[in-house]
Amino acid sequence: MVTSGLRMGPFLLVPSGLPDRHQSISGPFRRAARRRFMLKYFAITFGALLLLGGIGTLLWSNMSRFLEQPQFTLVASHGPIEIRQYKSAAAAEVTVMGDRDEAARDAFRILFGYISGNNGATDKISMTAPVIQSPTDAESWTVAFYLPSDFSPETAPQPEDTRVSIVPISDATVAAIRFSGRWSPQNLKEHQARLEAFLQEEGLTALGPPTFAFFNDPLTPPPFRRNEVQIRISG
Repeated sequence: MVTSGLRMGPFLLVPSGLPDRHQSISGPFRRAARRRFMLKYFAITFGALLLLGGIGTLLWSNMSRFLEQPQFTLVASHGPIEIRQYKSAAAAEVTVMGDRDEAARDAFRILFGYISGNNGATDKISMTAPVIQSPTDAESWTVAFYLPSDFSPETAPQPEDTRVSIVPISDATVAAIRFSGRWSPQNLKEHQARLEAFLQEEGLTALGPPTFAFFNDPLTPPPFRRNEVQIRISG
């Protein structure tokens, strides 16, 4: 059936005086409208994904804030460098042969097994932050998990793995420099050098080698990571 009426530009006026809905837009106009709709759809979708990704990254990078951390009193602050007074604590530690990356992976697996129930009480122990890495010598590293504050070396479950030791950490005055970025040797050495230069300028005496503290998991994007170099100093 052919609809009679008067054509005005792209529109066909039917007897009602209104454009016929089924014939109101010609082919080129339909295609242009469809393209505009698709472009708007993709722009909105892409923007939503970026927003959700940003929120997810922000939440993920702040997960360490929900983990228990060793307690300290802030003594002084100098930009990214802080002087802290730490309370005594307990830790589970293991020493592993290899370079820092290799030793850290192996040690984390062993220690995570301990807190996951590979202990005399088969108890699961809450994860804490940070993970501490300390050079033992040229060929080995000691990696430690702080234990939650309700544990002491005497009350902590004993490890089934003989490589794991439960050790006391005495109260101490610590100088720490905080930074983000990758866990590369260059990044660690750069901030270690900055912290050691600060100690020399301030006339502060180091009581041992530096330790490296990592507060985030490897999935956290480097710009959102919290890393520290820490050095015990005379109080």
